[in-house]
Amino acid sequence: MSRRPFLTRLTAPLASMLLVASATAGVLTTTVVPASAAVSAGGFVGVTPNRLLDTRTVGQTPCLLTARNLTVTGGATTVPVGASAVALNVTVVSPTLPGYVTVYPTGADRPTASNVNYVAGQVVPNGVFVKVGDAGQITLFASGGCPDVIVDVLGYFDGTTPVEPGGFVGVTPKRLVDTRSPGEGPCLGTPRNLTVTGGTTTVPVGASAVALNVTVVSPTLPGYVTVYPAGAARPTASNVNYSAGQVVPNNVTVKVGDAGQITLFASGGCPNVIVDVVGYYEGGSPVLEGGFVGLTPKRLVDTRNVGEGPCVSALRDLTVTGGSTTVPVGANAVALNITVVSPSIPGYLTAFPTGATRPTASTLNYVAGQVVPNGTVVKVGDAGAISLFASGGCPHVIVDVVGYYEGTVALPGDPTNLEVWGSNDFGQLGDPSVPASAASPLRVGTSTGWTSVSTSGSFDLEQSHTCGIRSGALYCWGINDYGQLGNGTLDPSETPTQVGVGTTWQSVVAGGTSTCAIKTDTTLWCWGDNSYGQLGDGTGSQTESPVQIELSDVDANIGLGWTAVDVSQTHACAVRTTGSALWCWGDNSFGQLGDGTYDSYYSPTRIAGSAAWANTSTGWFHSCSLKSNSTVFCIGDASAGQLGNGSDFTPEPPLYVRATPSGDTTFDWTAVTSGAYHSCARRSTGTIWCWGDGYLGQIGTGVFTFSGRPVQADAGTNWATLDAGDSHNCAIKTTGTLWCWGDGADFKTGIDTIDGVATPTQVGSVSTWSKVSAGYRNTCAIRTDTSLWCWGANDQGQLGTPSHRSGPGASPVFTDAADVAGSHATSCTIRISGSLWCSGSNLTGGLGDASGLDSNVPVQVGADVDWATVTAGGFVGVFGDPVAFACATKDSGTLWCWGDNSSGQLGDGTLFQSDAPSQVGSATDWSSVSAGSNFVCGIQGSGDLSCWGAGSLGQLGGGGTTSASTPSAVAGGPWASVSAGNTQACAVKTAGTLWCWGNNANNQLGDGTITQRNSPTQVGVATDWVAVSAGGAASCGIRSAGSLWCWGDNSSGAVGDGTVTSRSTPVQIGSGNTWQQVAVTGYAEFTSDAHSCAIRTDESLWCWGGNASGQLGDGTTTQRTSPTEVVSATAWGYITVSDTYSMGLRG
Repeated sequence: MSRRPFLTRLTAPLASMLLVASATAGVLTTTVVPASAAVSAGGFVGVTPNRLLDTRTVGQTPCLLTARNLTVTGGATTVPVGASAVALNVTVVSPTLPGYVTVYPTGADRPTASNVNYVAGQVVPNGVFVKVGDAGQITLFASGGCPDVIVDVLGYFDGTTPVEPGGFVGVTPKRLVDTRSPGEGPCLGTPRNLTVTGGTTTVPVGASAVALNVTVVSPTLPGYVTVYPAGAARPTASNVNYSAGQVVPNNVTVKVGDAGQITLFASGGCPNVIVDVVGYYEGGSPVLEGGFVGLTPKRLVDTRNVGEGPCVSALRDLTVTGGSTTVPVGANAVALNITVVSPSIPGYLTAFPTGATRPTASTLNYVAGQVVPNGTVVKVGDAGAISLFASGGCPHVIVDVVGYYEGTVALPGDPTNLEVWGSNDFGQLGDPSVPASAASPLRVGTSTGWTSVSTSGSFDLEQSHTCGIRSGALYCWGINDYGQLGNGTLDPSETPTQVGVGTTWQSVVAGGTSTCAIKTDTTLWCWGDNSYGQLGDGTGSQTESPVQIELSDVDANIGLGWTAVDVSQTHACAVRTTGSALWCWGDNSFGQLGDGTYDSYYSPTRIAGSAAWANTSTGWFHSCSLKSNSTVFCIGDASAGQLGNGSDFTPEPPLYVRATPSGDTTFDWTAVTSGAYHSCARRSTGTIWCWGDGYLGQIGTGVFTFSGRPVQADAGTNWATLDAGDSHNCAIKTTGTLWCWGDGADFKTGIDTIDGVATPTQVGSVSTWSKVSAGYRNTCAIRTDTSLWCWGANDQGQLGTPSHRSGPGASPVFTDAADVAGSHATSCTIRISGSLWCSGSNLTGGLGDASGLDSNVPVQVGADVDWATVTAGGFVGVFGDPVAFACATKDSGTLWCWGDNSSGQLGDGTLFQSDAPSQVGSATDWSSVSAGSNFVCGIQGSGDLSCWGAGSLGQLGGGGTTSASTPSAVAGGPWASVSAGNTQACAVKTAGTLWCWGNNANNQLGDGTITQRNSPTQVGVATDWVAVSAGGAASCGIRSAGSLWCWGDNSSGAVGDGTVTSRSTPVQIGSGNTWQQVAVTGYAEFTSDAHSCAIRTDESLWCWGGNASGQLGDGTTTQRTSPTEVVSATAWGYITVSDTYSMGLRG
């Protein structure tokens, strides 16, 4: 499938097909709103309307007495040679007899299908999609009456192949059914399913929608025909309206339903029906610019209904995207069926983009008392609306949407971004202006797929290097004085250099001046410095290339079975599958090899009685290893208490001691890691414990001292993985956040300080980390998207890149995301495929994968690929645990929620947590849903608003303070959009007024008071609000002119007016009118973290407010009180923010 660069797809290739009332009475011609030709394969491109034929004109006669070929591409047609199909308006004028016109590809056999049916004297227009035939021509055939024919071209479909999802494929018209024919009847007295794909239909199985010509013949009573996807509920929409005895054709596009079928329903009069297929839209995803997305027909307005009138006497705007329309915001055109009912005098109706100058065009013409339907496509205008204009007769108008054409769509690009940050005192970053050290991220090349990384160094030799595995290939970079890069030379490398050509590496460990790695076949290989025998190859000789480590006298598989290895400055230990045995080699001057002696070894030595070892870790002169019974034993130097047995005396002779917290005999260790003179371990409770040297803060208890026994480094119980460097540690929480503590020299903790840090401190605001390696002077980590990041010293090229970014940056978690939402501890993303993925804490089921397990990598929520929108909520519980839940809608309009339900926020009538999506009721018309900290609000149907969950602060908007476990109606609609904040909510009505309710302690309702409101209260008197984001203590909204307004608590600067003064009513942010989307922090554990971000019409991203975690993305951690542009940000399409991080979608 081909992909065009993002910037070539900023303008959607769509056109509004409009029927023009010309100077010739009763004759309809066409015009089009042109659009860009940068479309996906098969996408639609509108052209300036061009008349190709008018048989009444001299030189173009005669009338259509015989079949006639017409050139529709090349020359002056405005359609390029190579177009696959053309969109035409074909008008029959003044035939002398009844009949029909068929339009088909030149060179094809004339089909038994028709496009325009007529009776004598009529003027009948119809939209026609026709495949281009031989020599760029189409053929016109009239069955009788020698009608004059007018042909106008409106646009064409891209001829690139293969056609991409949503692209159009024209076919030679094929009759699918004619109920007048024997064996195809009877007339349409009851609903009837019709197969439109597979078999002899000419439409392949898997097509998403079909383009049809549907003709009603000789009904006995007035009525209408509705065409809709089989299996869907019959909508209150119509495609062809008729009177008794009429012959009425209409162009119908319909989404394919169950078993490749559509359903035909007639309201009365048992009409005969003819259905001809003229083309289809490709199935699959993603649907790109110009591609069509079919919908179950949805009625947008019927002016005959109470509350939807009056009749169209002049100009009326109609919202066609967002809210309950079923068309997403951002669509560039909508496929509609517009029906005029009972005008009092003749006239015409024009549908055009809101904000555009009304064209001299008509969508359909009518006479007094008529019911006239017509299928059309209209480009979406300002604020997601179209405008309807009636020239006279005040007709009632019915508008049904049957689908839409995609606007700008996020496309999959490189699956991950690889970035690093650190010093540049040797210029190895490629930017001489960069300071010697930095704590901000820098990118390592453009490659992706990193699965393992290790960084280390040598204190006495001042050596640092890093190694990582990418797609099975092994790469190393940094200093290479001892051959530790394994590239066969002693040349250093500032960028990753591959070790050999193999792609079967599984794990790697960078030691002081040597390296060891294990392949997928469980063989062990080492290289580099061998002064102490730390390579284990029996020689003591340095080697610049990997050598296999084999055992000579154990069993037949002398080189296999290695599962884990660690290398320190001078010695190494590894675990082998046979008996889960532990083997060590190298320097043993402190007894650190564990064999009870001080003898050094140049080959692996089995540690006596060492069965059932699970893992091992080596410090400078001590070793700690984990047994399969969850106990940790350490041996070697104890001078700093690093053995964990409460003593700083090294045992004589050397012996293993059990690392034991004071007074605690519970042995539930799951991982252990050793630094130079300290060690840390993780328990099954999710806690981290450290012991040994702590004078640089590496014990993590808040004090700079040593501990001879394990002490808990942090109160949290959600630590997932950790690694000890020489004098600092880094660990990842189950939320995906990264935390470091200890020695800050060279900024290796990533916290923008060179001072020691005595408690775990978060690195930036990203919450997608999965693996980390802490070394001697730098640290590297891998995100869940397989991107690799490094920070700290880079004077020896150990960060592996010459590029640089000087501050915490805002980066998308996915590059193929269609929707994204983040809460305090989890984030969820819907990808273009329609699949749903979540990552972070799963303590309360917030990931929705039914596993109950936290995940540092995104996990798919079920196997469905029809998710449409997602929202996430949560907060920090009373014991500091993350509480999370989420809700999402599907393409079917159903709503599903999962996770914490302590306040009834899942809407299922219970208070029970759900670890997998659970449907909220049975409604199928949810269009907009927003999650607060522990409540949810959503819009369905024609603008009905409901809220549920916690209600003690009036946030449900029902007038009381009672919580609700099922959706509870909020009066006062119809509502267009809603945003749930921490403990309050705001919503915009379809009339453009803004209303807020709930907690108001910080002026967050914008009504000029601090009074709690239990039901919606209007914010000011403006009637042009188009968007709102309700935050935790502040809120922001956008008005139709593009102006941005904020209000509420401003202590963090989240209001953005250049002050820290709270605002009780909306204040305009700046003077510009170029804002198109805004997001404000909902729940924030600390108010100082609250921030806001907004996107301008030029697709630049601006943020302001709290910035302690770099969440503003401006390269600093400085609070901003007015909008500040995100560093290096362009082509932003969507932004959402949580308390300490921001997530955005951009090209």
